[in-house]
Amino acid sequence: MRHSSLTYRPEIDGLRAIAILGVLGFHAGFGFLGGGFVGVDVFFVISGFLITSIIINEREAGSFSLARFYERRVRRILPALYLVILACIPPAIVLMNPEELKDFAQSLIAVPLFISNLLFWHESGYFNTASELKPLLHTWSLAIEEQYYLFFPLLLALLARLPGIWRTALLALIAAASLIAAQWSTVNAPDSGFFLLPMRAWELFAGSLLALHPDFARQWPRLAREFMGFSGLILILGSMLLFSRQTPHPGFATLLPVLGTVMLIAARNAVGGQLPGRFGLPALGLISYSAYLWHVPLFTFARLHLQGAPSPLLGGALAALSLGLAWCSWRFVEQPCRNRQRVATRPLLWGAGAVSLLILGLGGIGQITNGLERSGNLPAAVAASIARAPAFERCFDQTNAHRRDDWLCPLGQAGRPPRFMVVGDSHAYSLAPAFDAAAQNRETAGVLVSLPGCPPLLGIHALRGDQGEKNCHLLNKRIAEYATSQGITTIFLVARWSYYTDGGYTGHEYSYIASQPDARGTPAVSRDAFVRGLAETATHYQQAGIRLVIVKQIPQQQQHPQNVYYHLYDPDPARFMSALQSAAITYPMHRELHARTEADFAALTRGGNIEYLNLDPQLCDEKRCPIGNVTTSYYFDRDHLSVQGALRLMPSVQAALGKDRVPATSPTIMTKP
Repeated sequence: MRHSSLTYRPEIDGLRAIAILGVLGFHAGFGFLGGGFVGVDVFFVISGFLITSIIINEREAGSFSLARFYERRVRRILPALYLVILACIPPAIVLMNPEELKDFAQSLIAVPLFISNLLFWHESGYFNTASELKPLLHTWSLAIEEQYYLFFPLLLALLARLPGIWRTALLALIAAASLIAAQWSTVNAPDSGFFLLPMRAWELFAGSLLALHPDFARQWPRLAREFMGFSGLILILGSMLLFSRQTPHPGFATLLPVLGTVMLIAARNAVGGQLPGRFGLPALGLISYSAYLWHVPLFTFARLHLQGAPSPLLGGALAALSLGLAWCSWRFVEQPCRNRQRVATRPLLWGAGAVSLLILGLGGIGQITNGLERSGNLPAAVAASIARAPAFERCFDQTNAHRRDDWLCPLGQAGRPPRFMVVGDSHAYSLAPAFDAAAQNRETAGVLVSLPGCPPLLGIHALRGDQGEKNCHLLNKRIAEYATSQGITTIFLVARWSYYTDGGYTGHEYSYIASQPDARGTPAVSRDAFVRGLAETATHYQQAGIRLVIVKQIPQQQQHPQNVYYHLYDPDPARFMSALQSAAITYPMHRELHARTEADFAALTRGGNIEYLNLDPQLCDEKRCPIGNVTTSYYFDRDHLSVQGALRLMPSVQAALGKDRVPATSPTIMTKP
C-alpha cells in the first residue's frame, strides 16, 4: 500500500516558500520580520516529515535501501551546495583578512563532512569571527539534518517490529527529551542549544511523528480541520512577526512555529491547510533550498565589502538576487543532478567525491598557510600588535561569575589589598593593561570584572538568552556587595555604552537591556533601562561612599584592523599612514554616536554623583580617531583596543587613580562630556 503522504502536495512547497521568505527578510534587516529565523524550524519539520514518509513508503513496498536513500540525499544536497561553496572562495580571498580566511578554510573542511554545526558551536567565543562574517554559517542546519538521517533510519528499523502505539510513544519520548534539553540550553548554554543535534532533533521528530500518522485528523469534523489549518498558519506567521533575537530559541517558544507547521501539513484537505499552496508560493518553494544556500554568502560578502551592515534597501536587493541565483542553480544544477536519466549514479558519486576532496584540500591549504596570510612586507611587529591582552584572558567571559570563587582578576601591585575595581563588559577587559600599568606606577592594587554584553549597571537585565551562566543582573549585585564589604574606594565603570542605547553606526548592532528579565528587547526599552540603571548605580555608590568614575566609550571603528593593515599596507610610510587615516572613523561620527549617553552622563555629573573620564584626547584629534600608525595597531578588532592601544591611555588612567577620595556631596567632573 502506497503511503498517502507521498503524493505531491503543493502546500508543502508553499510552506517552504513562507519559510525562506521569513529567513531572507530576517537577514535583510526587515524589522517587522524579527522572528523570520523560525523559517529554519519550519524546514526541519518538513524535512523530517518527507524523509520519514519516503522511508515508510519504501519499507511497506519492500524496496527500502540505505544505499539508495543516501544516494538521493547526495543528489538533493551536494550539487547546489558545492556550487555555492566554490563560488564563495574567490570573494573570500579578496575580502577577508587572514583570521577570517582561516576560519573560512575551517568551514571548507567541516561542510563536506557535515560537521559544520560542531565547528560553529566550537567557534562561538566572543572574539571569534562574528557570525555575520561567516559565509557558510547557515550550513549548520544541513549538518543537523544529515546527522539526523544517519541515525534515524536505523532507529526506525529497530522499532519496526514494535506495535505502532509503542513505536510512536518511544519516538515521542525521545522528542520530548530533546525539547526539554533545548529549553534548558536556551538558559544555560544557548550556543549548544542552537547548533547541536540533541537540542534540535525534536523539531525533525515532530515531522517524523506526523509521517507515522499522516491522516490522524482525516475523520475530524470539517470545522475542526479548518481551525487547525488556519491556526497553524497563524502560529507560523505570528512567530515570524512577534519573535526577535531575544526570544529564547529553540526552546518552548519554538513549539509555536513547529506545531504550526505540523498542523498545516496535517490539515491537508482543509482550506486553511491548502492556502500555502496558492498565490504562486509553490514555485518559490521549489527553489527555496538554493535560495537558502545563496543568501548568507551574499549578505556576508556585502558586510565585508561595506565593513558594516547593509541597509534594508540593499538587503532587499540582495534577497532578490539570492532568489535569482537560486532559480539558476535549481534549473541548471539541482534538476539535472536529481534526474538519474541525465546524471547516472556512478558519475554523480565520483564527481561528488572529487569535488569533496577539492574543497577539503582548499580548506587544508587555508589552514596550513594561516589564512593565506598576505602580510607581504608587513613587519611582524605590526602584525603582532593586532592582538588582545593574554594576561587577562582568565577573567574574561567567565561563566557563572556571579557565584564562582575565582571571579576577580588582580590589577597592579601583587599582595596589596584591592583599593579600586574596574567593572564592565568586554571593553573593561580591553582597557585592563592601562589600569594594570597605572596601578603598578601608583603602587596600588585593584581587581577586574568583565562580562561581555553586560553593562555594569544595577537593576538591569541583559536580554541575551544566557541568564543562567552569565547572569548580568546578579553579577552587578555581587560587585556592589563586594565593593562595600572589602573597602573599595573607587569603581571605574567601562562599557561599550552605545551598544545598549543606539546600536552602533548603522543602528542595527544592539545588545538590548531591560529593567525586567522578561521584557521584549527594543531600542526604547533598552534606553529606558539604561537611564534607570545609571541613576540607580550612581545613587547606590554615592550612598555607600564609594567614588564612582564612568569611563567614556572608546571610539568604535568601522573596519577591522586586520583588514586595514593587511589590505592597505604600503612600504612607503607616508602613503601607508595616509591610507590608515582614510580608514579611520571621523571624530564627528564618534561624537554623534555617543551624544545620547554623554547627555545622560552629563546630567549625573551636574548632580555630583559621578566623575567622567574622557579618553578622547589620547585616541582622537579634531578630525579622526586613528586605527593605528605605521608600526602599531591601536585595536585588535573594530571596537576593542589592543594592548598597545590601551597603554596609550595609561597617563589619564594613572591620573584618575591618583585623585584623592572626594566627598560624596561634592560634584567632581574630570572631563566634561
